[in-house]
Amino acid sequence: MSSTEPSNANEDECIRTEPETPGTSQPNTTGTQELTDREELIRAQKTATNALSNAYANYYPPQLSIQKDKRNRAMIAYRCRICERPINRPTSDSSCSNLLKHANACQKKQREAQSSHNLAAVGISGTGDVDPQEVPQLCAIWCAEAARPFSALADPSHKMILHPTVVKHMPSDKVLSRSVHMLYTAVQDSHRKTLIVSR
Repeated sequence: MSSTEPSNANEDECIRTEPETPGTSQPNTTGTQELTDREELIRAQKTATNALSNAYANYYPPQLSIQKDKRNRAMIAYRCRICERPINRPTSDSSCSNLLKHANACQKKQREAQSSHNLAAVGISGTGDVDPQEVPQLCAIWCAEAARPFSALADPSHKMILHPTVVKHMPSDKVLSRSVHMLYTAVQDSHRKTLIVSR
């Protein structure tokens, strides 16, 4: 395969592995009979077994689906080996693009899950997603708790250990100053209310 071929070479290989016989599920104009659902399944199983594309490697052998296509024919179900979810494909569709897309997404999720398991095994738990709107408040709390200077947040070595969302939405010193002031005011108000109630 040359480097000038399209990036969807697996899809092209998948299409080429379909038998080139008049017995396809495409609308028929010659008067010969369409393949039955069972015959389409056998054809799909042979294609998956003999395919040049690695698209089928991520799926169990195809089965007939209970879902129907727009011509009310049974679809072919390819059950994913990773997530166990069936991917239904009309018998008239010989493209592997949806199978490849689903398999790539599953493999990516699997790698991410494995990576987070590895970190958890050594005692590192993730912070999860950080809401960009909470970043100024989080930075203000960090500075206020230990009376750290605002410039500490801008330190390059400190930014390397921060969550990417925090780095991307890092507030200016002016915003931090205002946020710390609002934080101190809120804490003072809370203490005042507590003292008034306890009298």
